[in-house]
Amino acid sequence: MPFAASRTVWQIIRANVLTLFNGIVACSFLLLFVLDQWRDALFGLSAVGNSVIGIVQEYRAKRSLDQLAVLHAARSRVLRDGVRQEIPAAGLFPTILLCWAPGPGHRRPAAR
Repeated sequence: MPFAASRTVWQIIRANVLTLFNGIVACSFLLLFVLDQWRDALFGLSAVGNSVIGIVQEYRAKRSLDQLAVLHAARSRVLRDGVRQEIPAAGLFPTILLCWAPGPGHRRPAAR
C-alpha cells in the first residue's frame, strides 16, 4: 500500500466544512431565512467563503506534499539476475536479495 503523505481531498473538504463554527452559522442562517430576514442572513456567505479558502489552501499544500513525497521516496539496492539495481522500496518482496552498504554519511576509518 502506498504511503499517504497527506489527507485525501474528501478529508480536506470534510474538515473545512463540517466545523462547529459553520454549524452555528448555518443554523442561524436558516433561522433568519425562515423568519424572512434574508438581508441579515447574508453573513452566512462569510462561512462559505472561509470554507472555500481553507479547502483551496489545504489542497495546494497537499499537492506540494505529494510531489515532495515522490521526490524523496526510499530506494533500495538489490541484486537481480546477478546485477545490482536500485529500485523503489515499494518494489521489494520477501525473496529479494538486498545489497547492504554504508550510508552516504558513513566514513571509513583511515588505513594505518
